[in-house]
Amino acid sequence: MAYLKGLDLPYNSMLSNASNYGGTRALSKIKYIVVHYTANDGDTDTGNGSYFGRTAVGAGAHMFVDEDSCTQSVPFTRVAYHCETKGMKFKCDCRNANSIGVEMCSDKVNGQYVITRQTMLNTVKVVKYLMQQYNIPADRVIRHYDVCGKLCPEPWVRVPSEWTEFKRLIAEPEKKEDGEVVETINITVNGKQIKADAIVKDGRTFLNLRSLENAGFEVGFDNATKMRRLDNKADELPIVVGNKDVYIAEAVNIKGYNYVPIRSIAQAMGKSIDYKDGIVSIKE
Repeated sequence: MAYLKGLDLPYNSMLSNASNYGGTRALSKIKYIVVHYTANDGDTDTGNGSYFGRTAVGAGAHMFVDEDSCTQSVPFTRVAYHCETKGMKFKCDCRNANSIGVEMCSDKVNGQYVITRQTMLNTVKVVKYLMQQYNIPADRVIRHYDVCGKLCPEPWVRVPSEWTEFKRLIAEPEKKEDGEVVETINITVNGKQIKADAIVKDGRTFLNLRSLENAGFEVGFDNATKMRRLDNKADELPIVVGNKDVYIAEAVNIKGYNYVPIRSIAQAMGKSIDYKDGIVSIKE
């Protein structure tokens, strides 16, 4: 099990049997995210990954999600057979070729399928990650039901309020436990524009250190010194920048994530900071 950059959820990769997905596609072709359910009782993301990896069924999805992790089964550069079959009547222009399929593991309670709240919240994390990666707006996150009328995910067709709640969560900025609101901003680091998690506190912008991974930095923890490490191979927060110990004043920790003033981290890296056309730039 590993972690995918930008995804706050344990991540597994288990490649599906080649008969369960189709040809290659440009990532720019991705326009929709389609949410499904597995229609199983108490299954797991890794169990589905293993099943589709060894079994030729002519169907599948890019991602499976359960209560504690997610598993990628089909590369996003390949077409998964998840929402389209020959002869069906379509309700929109979503197809296998222009969408990502996300399957939620399910349970049965009193004879009816349910999606547990934790699985739903983890699916929010996966879908918001995919929305950011592929510039997909919330109105193009749809159910299998919205593609062709199939009762999938059945619990969210039978109880529309659950779908409404899911759509609300993927559309809203994430609120942390202490009330701070995390926003996604555009930032340029060494000429490369990335998306980064940030909060605005007392009129200043604080950057999530982990976001710098998107610009090619390595962010981790130095076991020898017990200090956070920021390496570009590339209260006070002690970190290591390259091989230099640095103390960042006024850093804040929100639900386990360190946020530091953008100007302070730029100075620690020996760089300047500039604001232009709404984009923050950290540069030489």
